[in-house]
Amino acid sequence: MLTPEDAKKELEQHRDPDALKSLTERLHALPPELAAIGLAFLEESSPHRDRSQPAEQKRVAAKRALSGLDDRERQELFFAMFPPIADHVEASWQLQVRLPYQAGYLRKAFRAPKHPEYTTNVRIDWVDKLLRTVLPYRYDAKFLAIWAAYLGWWAEHPIGLLLAGV
Repeated sequence: MLTPEDAKKELEQHRDPDALKSLTERLHALPPELAAIGLAFLEESSPHRDRSQPAEQKRVAAKRALSGLDDRERQELFFAMFPPIADHVEASWQLQVRLPYQAGYLRKAFRAPKHPEYTTNVRIDWVDKLLRTVLPYRYDAKFLAIWAAYLGWWAEHPIGLLLAGV
C-alpha cells in the first residue's frame, strides 16, 4: 500500500496543468445550448463563481437542461467534458436510471426505472462530482480504477458509478 506522500507524488505525475483551459476550449466549440450546460458545470466548480441567487438559479437551470438532451446531444457534451471516458459516462448515466435512487440526509432507496426524471438531480450531481474529480488529471478508465481511493474522500462514489456502467 502506498503512503499518502508516495500517492501524492505519483498523482502529481498525472496532473494536467492545461486541463481547465482545454476543457473550456472544447466547451466553447460546442453549439451554444450545449456549451451553456457544460460551462454551468465548470463554473460550479470554480471557487470564484458568482454566488448570488440569480446566478445560482441560472446555473441550476442550465445543468438541469442536461436531462432534456437527446442521446446524440448528451454524448456530444460528454465527449467535450470527458473525452477519454465519454462512452462510459453515457453508459453510467443510463445505468443510474435503473439503480436505487438515494440522495439527501434522510435517504431511503427506491427505484423508478420508468420515470428517469426522478433521478435527474442525482445524475446531475454525479456528473458534477465526476468532473471535479477528473478535471486536474490526464485520465482514462484504468487510471480512475487504480487511483480512485487516492483522489479524495468524495471520489470513490462518482468513480464507482462510472465503472459500474463500463
